[in-house]
Amino acid sequence: MPFCFSTLAWADDTPPTPRVKIRNLPEALEANVRAHLAIAEESCRLTTRLEHSLEDSFDRRIRNATKALGYYHAKWEAAFVHNDDENGKKKKKRKYCWTLELDFEPGEPTTYSAVEISITGEGKDDNALHKIASQPPMTIGEVVHHGQYESFKSQLQNRALQRGYADAEFTEQQLSINIDTHEATATLVFNVGQRYRFGPISFEQTQANGKPILDEDYLQRFLTFQPGEEFDIKPLGQFQQSLIDSRYFGEVDVQQLPPDKDRGEIPIQVVLTPGKRYTTSLGVGYQNQPDPSPRTSVKFDNRRVNRRGHRFSTMAEAALNSATVDMDYRIPLENPNVDELKFFAGWEQEESDTNENETWSTGAALTKRLPSEWLRTYDLTYLVETSSVEGEDELSTTLLLPGIAYTKSYANDYLYPTWGWRLSARARAGAEGAGSDITLSQVRAGGKQIIGFLGGRFIGRVDLGTTIVDDIERVPASLRFFAGGDNSVRGYDYESLGPKDEEGNVVGGKHMITASLEYDHLITDTFGFAVFTDAGNAFDNDEFEWKQGAGVGLRWLSPVGPVRFDIGVPVNDDDADAFQIHLSLGADL
Repeated sequence: MPFCFSTLAWADDTPPTPRVKIRNLPEALEANVRAHLAIAEESCRLTTRLEHSLEDSFDRRIRNATKALGYYHAKWEAAFVHNDDENGKKKKKRKYCWTLELDFEPGEPTTYSAVEISITGEGKDDNALHKIASQPPMTIGEVVHHGQYESFKSQLQNRALQRGYADAEFTEQQLSINIDTHEATATLVFNVGQRYRFGPISFEQTQANGKPILDEDYLQRFLTFQPGEEFDIKPLGQFQQSLIDSRYFGEVDVQQLPPDKDRGEIPIQVVLTPGKRYTTSLGVGYQNQPDPSPRTSVKFDNRRVNRRGHRFSTMAEAALNSATVDMDYRIPLENPNVDELKFFAGWEQEESDTNENETWSTGAALTKRLPSEWLRTYDLTYLVETSSVEGEDELSTTLLLPGIAYTKSYANDYLYPTWGWRLSARARAGAEGAGSDITLSQVRAGGKQIIGFLGGRFIGRVDLGTTIVDDIERVPASLRFFAGGDNSVRGYDYESLGPKDEEGNVVGGKHMITASLEYDHLITDTFGFAVFTDAGNAFDNDEFEWKQGAGVGLRWLSPVGPVRFDIGVPVNDDDADAFQIHLSLGADL
């Protein structure tokens, strides 16, 4: 292609760089030509010698760029345009020191007329490989794209390696181009060979004192696969993540060692660096329930009581009208990050507008994840509570409550899910004469659904509760049902809804129904707004009366989790306060 030269002058104060002007090319092809030319990297000193040197280089780069996208017949005229004046004198500094102008005739592209892809070897029927092979970017009539062709081969090769086909290779890989007919044929034969299995698993873990961090038989419980099973990268990644989630270790490195071809195995080596054993945290915050007030907390954790992975933690928290102290000792079981036996004890004191209570509790809970992904918890709680409900005499109650609970949830994102749900149910009971002062049984159930809509989310919630007991006045305040507050019926104060005595004091009820519907929408990456309506009440038997609240709110996706600030007003209730401010923090599900 002949190059011609002309002059161009203009003024600009920005640092000069070369540039390229391209005409008559499809967008994708133009972008590829620009990428191959990389003209901004060339020198601004466009001497005659440099121009001649660049001619062949640019021709070669342009040809490679057009061929890569299937245009084998592209033609172009090229010209250097620089800013020297007629006497060869330089003008003042300009934005572009010289320009390469390209006028193209892209020509007819080359398309696929035949595509043949076959998989051979022991894994020829592997569905994971066939899924990729059945959807190649090379299809009959499609313009040839060398990058897509190579990417497809890499994708198939990588998936085979992830599935344990360590010897997989292309025994035939041919892309034939007929320049005269503008046609191409692609032929790939992929021999995956044998599928390797997981081999021996070795753990390398030491502390400063030379002792192992955890017993090896305990580490084996984190495995999501077993030696001898067919190799797959997915359970290997889950295994590494499970070790990270345990918080026992500072670093977790899971490595595939070179395949043992004689045994058909891929050995695994795990290198573990200990994390902090003891942690202490101090917190200062704000709580909206039972009364708005500052809140302080201190927490101590021993993440590795022993080499069997036992844990111990204790936390104390205090606010204006409430205080708690909790401690627990956890023994990991079959699935160490989920299954556990927990022993717990605690003390709580709380005062609200409707009741005061002081509770001492201790007990044990056994949690297991079922094959259906439900979390099942059996628990036994011994509770001694002294409570005083407004308008009633002080009540001291001892209860021994065995119980069972099920929970299950899903979210497509932890911080701001656009699809997710949560289901939970809990039942517990006590019998007079069997460690309890009264006979009662209680069931609570709840569900929450998040659905993305028009760039925002609908969030629906329902909570139900019922108690079977002869005399509700003998039930301590912590086991009675109240409604109203941040996570109940917004627009009403905390626990301000429920059955009342003759003097109008809310005393709590046997049953509870609350529901909520909310729509929120992010305006920026971290801030958004919400509108909502809540309804429900606590009640005894047939005395139910719907109470409804509605309002607006702000949402902030803070570094420590979602923060919700709401202003709610009661609907058609002249006896309630004009509005309530609600502040809550925590995950949506």
